Amino acid sequence: KCRDYVKEYFNLRDDDRYTVIFTKNTTEGINLLANALINSKYDKVITTRMEHHANDLPWRYNANVIYIDVDNQGKLKIDDIEEQLIKNRGEVKFVSVTGASNVTGYVNPIHHIAKLAHKYGAKIIVDAAQLAPHREINMKGTGNDDAIDFLALSAHKMYAPYGTGVVVGLKEDLEDKEPFLKGGGAVDLVFDYDIYWSELPSKFEAGTPNYLGVVAMYTAMNKLKEIGFDKIQEHEELLKNRLIKGLKDIDRVVLYGDSNDKNRLGVITFN
Repeated sequence: KCRDYVKEYFNLRDDDRYTVIFTKNTTEGINLLANALINSKYDKVITTRMEHHANDLPWRYNANVIYIDVDNQGKLKIDDIEEQLIKNRGEVKFVSVTGASNVTGYVNPIHHIAKLAHKYGAKIIVDAAQLAPHREINMKGTGNDDAIDFLALSAHKMYAPYGTGVVVGLKEDLEDKEPFLKGGGAVDLVFDYDIYWSELPSKFEAGTPNYLGVVAMYTAMNKLKEIGFDKIQEHEELLKNRLIKGLKDIDRVVLYGDSNDKNRLGVITFN
C-alpha cells in the first residue's frame, strides 16, 4: 500500500514503468543509483556545483563527472547543461541535479532540465530531499518529454522519523542490474556458483525492511497532501519574507543570493 501511495504521490499511479525502492535516506538512494546505473568509469554524468555531497561523491567514484557551475548569485547556469550535452555528443548517460538547493533555497526547473537531457539521449536523476517537503512534484511532467526518470528523497525532511528514504525510478534501467547491497531479501536462489536475484524492487532491498519507517513516511506524506502544498508554500513565504526583512534591517549582516527571487525556499544564507 505504501509503495502504491508513493507512486500516486508523484502522479505515477498505475504507471508500471516505475518502481519504488525503500532506502535509509537520499544518500543511500543516490549511491544505489550510481552503483546500479553506471556500467563503466568512462560513463559520463552531468552534475552541478549546487549539489549536496550525496549527489556529488557517489558519481565521482563511479563515473566521469562533468560539473555545471553556478553564477555569482549561486543560481544554476541552465544553458551550460545543454552546452555540455551538445559538446559530449550523446555520451552523457545521466544528468543528476538537486530539485532545490539546501544552501540557498533556489528551486531548479527540473522538468526543463529533463527535457534537455532527453533531447540529447540522457536521463535525469533528481535529488528531491530539499524540494519534496516544500513543493508538489509531478514526475510525469507535462507529457512533453519532460518526465523525471529517477528521484531520491529522505523521509525525515518530510517530518517522518529518521532512517527511511525512497528511490522512484524507471524499471527498464534497473531490471538487469546487480543490487548495490547484497544479502537476504535480495535473492530468490543461491548456489555455490550461481545467484538468482529477486525481481524489482526486492532486489535492491537486502536485509530486514524498515517497516515502521516506511509506514511513518507514508503517514507524513499523507499529512503533507492533506494540509496542501499551496498552504505550506504560503506559510513558508510569510516566514521567509519576515526573515529576509529582519536580517536586512541589521547593518552588520550580509545576505547571500537573490533576496527577491520568488521561486526560492525558506533557506537564507547570511554572514
